[in-house]
Amino acid sequence: MKPVKPLFCILLALTVAGIDTALAQTYQWKDSSGRTVISDAPPPKGTSSRNLAAPSAASGELAERELEFRKRRKEAQERAEKADKEAVQLAQRRDVCERARNALAAFESGQPISELDARGQAVALGDAARQQEVERLRGIVADSCK
Repeated sequence: MKPVKPLFCILLALTVAGIDTALAQTYQWKDSSGRTVISDAPPPKGTSSRNLAAPSAASGELAERELEFRKRRKEAQERAEKADKEAVQLAQRRDVCERARNALAAFESGQPISELDARGQAVALGDAARQQEVERLRGIVADSCK
């Protein structure tokens, strides 16, 4: 069973609490003895009061916050996916770099290098072929070892 996320619980509680007051307005004023009164009934005439946010406005604000939250969560997920993809590409490029450097070191060492012919027999690599491979490997190192 998955744990319930706290934000979901808060949103649910706020939604349920707002259902019964969806049509009511809330007022706040000071009574004759100076106490703050909060009520869904308007204050007596001649009393200065303020109309607190109507629940419909609050639920609209809540919906807007939820949309913003979802947008931020989606953007964060996209950034994480992009970072993961870049990390994989970087690891692949480092692997190619390391392999190319090792091969280049082997070709530049002067040690005899052979390749297999069509019959599977080892044939020594000539100077021209060796130099061509060195140039190709240098290009790979230049591109992947930045």
